[in-house]
Amino acid sequence: MSSTPYVFYSYSIINYQSDEEVHPSKHFSIFKSVHKAPIAYRKQDPSEADKDTQLVVLKDMKIGQKQVITFFISRQIVERQINLYRKNKDEVELGVEKTDDTSLTRFVVVPHLKKMAIQDKSGEHFINANSAISRLKKILSEVAEHTLISEYAASAEDVRKALAAWKIDEVNFTARPFNPHPSTPGDIFSAQMAENNSIVTGRVKAKKGVLEHIKKGFIGEILGLSEKGYADIGAKGKTQQGHVAQIIKSNPFEDVNAPRKIRIMMPERGEVSSHIEDIVEAMEQIYGKNP
Repeated sequence: MSSTPYVFYSYSIINYQSDEEVHPSKHFSIFKSVHKAPIAYRKQDPSEADKDTQLVVLKDMKIGQKQVITFFISRQIVERQINLYRKNKDEVELGVEKTDDTSLTRFVVVPHLKKMAIQDKSGEHFINANSAISRLKKILSEVAEHTLISEYAASAEDVRKALAAWKIDEVNFTARPFNPHPSTPGDIFSAQMAENNSIVTGRVKAKKGVLEHIKKGFIGEILGLSEKGYADIGAKGKTQQGHVAQIIKSNPFEDVNAPRKIRIMMPERGEVSSHIEDIVEAMEQIYGKNP
């Protein structure tokens, strides 16, 4: 069974005129107001022909008693480069052909949690998550006069919850000692690094199966350093449903409050609704069922 990667984001929507945050119960109506409204993305003095990006296939679903919104950000591909082999000349030429093809990225939005999962594939027929959310921001700004604010959806506490909820088989990290020296988880490892005035980068892998005592011992020390901004931590494992999951380690020590990137491989299912349910369930493992 093939799988599709998704990245989790936190989001909020701000009204231009009132400068107030829009209540989650009204998010669907905002997405509906921009449905199928084409815009030009990153074009100077765009023409009508440059309006190739839009929000399409908008659906308002119920999973359990919770509202879930799904849609695609699409980009029209009007032409593509092709390679032409001229047999009689034994030469290769570059050419261009017209096409009605489309690049697509799926969004799964859970308004009551103010979280969204965005498909993160690359290639001609896909838009990666960062570009897709940037295009959505432009659509909401230009068409609906609203600002979409977003960031990766993994605080230090979310990382701790994910490590507790998933079956982790690998943790990678970069750490440095506390300064000043507090009495807290991470204290022991900090003292050991301080003796050598060192920064440590490493990887902890399970001998077999999964890592045990994920909140204790050496890994507990790294988590303690991470929560105070003295370590950057990443991990690989599986969710409770068996989906491959990853926390992407950020650049070392940039910002203690900077959220981490969570990326999960979700299996393609025969029914799209089952695929969406899998995504929502994986999100609720970390963020809970209620805000």
